Amino acid sequence: MASPKLLRSATGSFGASFLLLSIFLSIHYIYCSADKFTGHFGHLSDYITYYEPVIRIGFPLHNFKSRNSRTDILFSFRAFGREFHLKLRTGSPLLAANALVITHDGNGTKNTIPASYLLQRLVNGVVKGEKYSHVQGHVVRGTFEGIITLKDEIYYIEPWTTYLPIIDSRAFDSLIYRRSDINITALICATGDCLPFRLDFKRGPKISDEELAMMEQVEGAPVESFTRKESGTKQQKQRRKICTVKLVADHTFYQKATDQSIEVSIHEMIVLVTAADNIFRSTDFDYDGRPDGIGFQVSSVVVWKSQDDANYQMFREDLSSEDFLSAFALHDSSDVCMAICFVHRVFSGNVLGLAYTASVKRNHAGGICQKRISSRPPRSYNAAVVTVEGSSGRMPRALNSLTLTHELGHSFGSDHDQKSERCSPRSIKGGSYLMADTIENSNQSNNNKFSPCSIDSIARVLAIKAKCFLAQDELGQFVCGNAIREKGEQCDCGHKEQCHETDMCCVPKGGLKNQQECQLINTAQCSPRNGPCCTQDCTLVAADDKMLCSNNECMKNEFCNGVDSLCPTPVSKADGSVCNNGFGVCIRGQCNDKTCSQFQLQECLCVGWRYGCNICCIRNGLCVPASRLRLKPRSKFRLWQADGVGCNFGQGICKSGKCKANDYFGNARLDNRNQTEEEDEQTEGLSILATLLGTALIIVFFVVVMLLIYFLTPLRSWILK
Repeated sequence: MASPKLLRSATGSFGASFLLLSIFLSIHYIYCSADKFTGHFGHLSDYITYYEPVIRIGFPLHNFKSRNSRTDILFSFRAFGREFHLKLRTGSPLLAANALVITHDGNGTKNTIPASYLLQRLVNGVVKGEKYSHVQGHVVRGTFEGIITLKDEIYYIEPWTTYLPIIDSRAFDSLIYRRSDINITALICATGDCLPFRLDFKRGPKISDEELAMMEQVEGAPVESFTRKESGTKQQKQRRKICTVKLVADHTFYQKATDQSIEVSIHEMIVLVTAADNIFRSTDFDYDGRPDGIGFQVSSVVVWKSQDDANYQMFREDLSSEDFLSAFALHDSSDVCMAICFVHRVFSGNVLGLAYTASVKRNHAGGICQKRISSRPPRSYNAAVVTVEGSSGRMPRALNSLTLTHELGHSFGSDHDQKSERCSPRSIKGGSYLMADTIENSNQSNNNKFSPCSIDSIARVLAIKAKCFLAQDELGQFVCGNAIREKGEQCDCGHKEQCHETDMCCVPKGGLKNQQECQLINTAQCSPRNGPCCTQDCTLVAADDKMLCSNNECMKNEFCNGVDSLCPTPVSKADGSVCNNGFGVCIRGQCNDKTCSQFQLQECLCVGWRYGCNICCIRNGLCVPASRLRLKPRSKFRLWQADGVGCNFGQGICKSGKCKANDYFGNARLDNRNQTEEEDEQTEGLSILATLLGTALIIVFFVVVMLLIYFLTPLRSWILK
């Protein structure tokens, strides 16, 4: 039997240990409690480094469906140390009035739902007190979810159940994070190198001469579409610039991404398309100094609820991204400009999106307005796919919107951005543009913009392929208050509250006293929304101010003339003028930095390990490296492909002008980060040092604990005597 003295000693030791453990747990609990109740919610997922709950102010939005669409819906909440006061109205400017929703329930069951069903919970509006703000989303469970765009930041509101487990009890319905809170560079680093997320494209097949002739006969003469010849003219404002889209949710998106809710599935797709539409509409594709308004309209929506349908081509869940896109193309999409399929699948290679890219060559299938090809079997190559699921879980809405816009960029004719300072600048100059081949960041200024290379490519495709685009008057929706200037309107700033925040020069919907709606107010000369030569005071920029209209090095400088809010028609510099820091020449108003074009030759692809990274041109029917042409160029020119470009049919990757064995997830990533091997070794050394220091601190901690137990035990034993 143990002696009383030994028992008391053991009791004292246990008591001291229990005391220390209690202190540690108390400190941990106090810290976590403070973290929860002070609003510091911190890290959310591998993708979101910080978030906060949406603390609603006032009553929930439960019974707003019965309100008139002209009535404001007010929703206020608190987050990030400020209050947001949203002024919302039901509906979406992107949804066609005659749009239909088709649901496939499985076993051939098909239902059709009118667009009025969709408009009940879709909302758009502005943030009170924030100029040039835009809000788009939907109402679920009495709260707002969607995207809030301010001048210097974008906020995303999503349900907390998307990222947190159901058993995690929270006192809020939704969470909010900023675009600047998105982290891409620290993903999937548990073992080895981080894997960059890939945004890809696929070339469609060549079209036979017979079928091409039939297609051209059906399409007829070219319609009034996008051409730079029209730049700056008032006729340009009436051109066709709306691409109709069909949104498709496969069974994985319906079942996993939106909890088997048709309404939420549709709303989520429309919110993402709206984000892409904002980027396209705000882009100046013809370098006339103002956005061109190229945008989208949702004409139909398809939801596949089950994979048990004989007509369903995407029923297999083990398809690669390319196989899935090929299967999706089997569905007929010849009645729309583009078809986009949203899925909840993890594609191999970390591919988040894939699209058939458009080409200026008429006999290459793919992209916008592509007619169905009667191959075996027939396919529609105006198709794209976007997944909302990454290899580490659900992707944030911020990245989903960038992925969609990127794939639409391919569909409009843009390849991946070239590895050059002009189209892939360093972080200090805004970082990579929207059409970079991998997502490595998402909070730099260039990440949601098209690069000059992309704009040039898209402009050329628009001039040739935009035959199916619609003009605003062809949509049959002349509605004052939709924030789109249409026939008979001098301006359109939206509804009254929206106009107050974005355009004080325009009479809002409903009119003001004796002033007609969607016309300039009596004292206004112009509206700044209609052109860059109008001030916020509703006056024309004086010619003496010498305000430059555009910044295109292949166009002569044009200044506001004091007569029109639109810029004067730009005039191209002479062909052959040097541009792009001496690496390109101007041709028909565009900077052409293609080496072969300077020799009036066509570029080709050299194969093999020796010449795989050479820039090669076709001369006398042979594909010859440009370094061997011995011709005098009009400017500097590049002889080798940029680092990171694939070579030798994808078996290698270019580095310092040489084709090396392909280690896509290693060397390519290293090059994209502009990090040298020496820097990588230095980083690895610092990581080892940090690990050793951490281990030492843990050992010291346990030694201190043991010493405390040792010294507290005699004192405790003496007290028990």
